[in-house]
Amino acid sequence: MLLELAMGLYSGIPLHRQIKELQQKLCLGHDTVSYNLHDLARFYLHPLALLYESSLKKADVLIADETVFPVLEAQGRGKCAKECMDETKLRKQNYLLALTTAASAPEQIFILKYLPSRSAQAISSQITSDFQFNTLVTDGYSAYETILKALGGERKHQSCLIHYRRKLLSALLSSSLLKELHQSALGEKEKLKQMKIRVQQAEPGSCVLICVEALSKLYNLQEAISKEVSQRKQEEYRRRQDSLLTAVDKIMSYQADKICIKTQSGLYKKGVGGGLYSAACAYYMNLRDEFKVFIDDFKVPADSNLVESRLRPVTVLRKNIWYKQSVEYAVDMCDIYSIFKTLELNGIAPVEYLKKYCRSVYGHVLDKAWTEALKDGHDKTKKIGSLDFKHGLEDYDLKPWLPSTYKQLQAES
Repeated sequence: MLLELAMGLYSGIPLHRQIKELQQKLCLGHDTVSYNLHDLARFYLHPLALLYESSLKKADVLIADETVFPVLEAQGRGKCAKECMDETKLRKQNYLLALTTAASAPEQIFILKYLPSRSAQAISSQITSDFQFNTLVTDGYSAYETILKALGGERKHQSCLIHYRRKLLSALLSSSLLKELHQSALGEKEKLKQMKIRVQQAEPGSCVLICVEALSKLYNLQEAISKEVSQRKQEEYRRRQDSLLTAVDKIMSYQADKICIKTQSGLYKKGVGGGLYSAACAYYMNLRDEFKVFIDDFKVPADSNLVESRLRPVTVLRKNIWYKQSVEYAVDMCDIYSIFKTLELNGIAPVEYLKKYCRSVYGHVLDKAWTEALKDGHDKTKKIGSLDFKHGLEDYDLKPWLPSTYKQLQAES
């Protein structure tokens, strides 16, 4: 029953909605089910989530993103507020960090982690030095640059091209360029002529439009690469993508000299009165080298769309429950989502798999407890006390429960 409830939670259905009738029919206490689900998460699911994370740490490409998820305890509010004594650690906003493998990885892993804040320190507590990735794919958030510098080595950073494209579109939609042409009485030929004049004059709006079109063509080529089996063709498409990015770089560099301000540190910021054009241009210039890392490696995606799409079940739940009361229960939620999403990505039915896993873990801990009890002279006709899952799992082999290993063992049996 608990596994089915966890599945419902993963599907975006809050626990209180699932158990409302159940509590009445079985005369259960108000917190009985939630306490038992908490035990399921910390004793059974948390070790499994750590196993998946250990596999993720070996991935060559890591994709990361964060999403807001309020936890009242961490904000000094709600039922658990008294337990959070250190006011210096209180935060107005809390987050979840999502980490996943690239689509090209042999085993798909998704991990969700609770973050008290979005600081570089908070994120680096989860993306630690034992991660072996060569390339990190994220949006343009500067904290990831700080983390990569701290990790050292030759690790690369691919910044999300889609986030850059969104900034271009915001600038374009806010401009009067398209509106003027649309509302004018000019014919199609005259409109094209006007566009050509604006392009020749390097007018910011027309330059943004060209960059948007270039990125659209780049993504058309990206789709062609994913479907193409010929390596020669893939390499040809990749060279064309490189040419498109080179054109974008020339346009942005030219505009940056006109509408952006270059600081003493070498970074760009938007110029006075530059508006969204200038902001988009500065955003690109500060990340220009990180937008083309994917050109040299087919395993690296051009954006962080994959992790964003895998985060959607979390956003559905957030819309339905708004917040979590305690940090401990937020960690439970992260473990549930990590496991169910990873199993779904690998084509494994979660509830059936977890039934087998939980029974295996319980049997191991129970056998170990009885062995130790009988050694100590315990009467075998009497029950033993509570099972010690913390120490009982120290010698339990979790490796067969990795999705790839599990599927292989299932196929062999």
